[in-house]
Amino acid sequence: MRKSVFVSFSGVDGAGKSTQIERLVADLSRDHRVEVLWNPLTFWPQSALSQLPRQFRRRLGEGRPALVERRSASTGTQVLERADVRVAGAFTTAFWLVVGSVAAVSSAFSLRRRLRASQADIVILDRFRLDTIVKLQYWYADVPARLLARIVLRLAPAPSLELLMRVRPEDAYARKAEQWSVEQLAWHARLYDGAAEAAGALVLDGREDLETLSLDIRRRVRALVDAQH
Repeated sequence: MRKSVFVSFSGVDGAGKSTQIERLVADLSRDHRVEVLWNPLTFWPQSALSQLPRQFRRRLGEGRPALVERRSASTGTQVLERADVRVAGAFTTAFWLVVGSVAAVSSAFSLRRRLRASQADIVILDRFRLDTIVKLQYWYADVPARLLARIVLRLAPAPSLELLMRVRPEDAYARKAEQWSVEQLAWHARLYDGAAEAAGALVLDGREDLETLSLDIRRRVRALVDAQH
């Protein structure tokens, strides 16, 4: 990879990534070529998927039944489990282990290709390695989480600065109640914490004052840029 500075922002929906990215770009673009790359978090190349039967294609990734909320008969509390857990006989553990591993490899190389396409001095990554790991672990919960994380971290390039914006699930839901429930966001948050620890990412408290947090991020990024150039 060429001598550019890569900064990634990760976190649950509503963590404040877009706000901090906008502030950082406004500050850096005055004297540097800056590009923002948004990662769509796709597992499989569309060209490959198009060759598969539709019913099978839908079950390779987000077409799989998602984790859903159910009330535990033993504790009476709300828990998350996969909707198709009772039809496990249709797909063996070994099959999904292979499928999940291949999805992780495909995702990692997709991240690498996106970085290679940029010619900017500073590349801001809106969702990158940590988000890819979390999404893989969420949709392929029947595959060992450590295996999926290890594949992505080994094959995808490490950013110069990898940031995890951590907020309480309740706060994230209040900011952006579009797709996930509070319970699902809490599940995601736990996965993000594990991914950040494995990657050695810098964890930021999204509850901090907006301006204070923004200044801290800009200071860290400018230090990297100055050291690089």
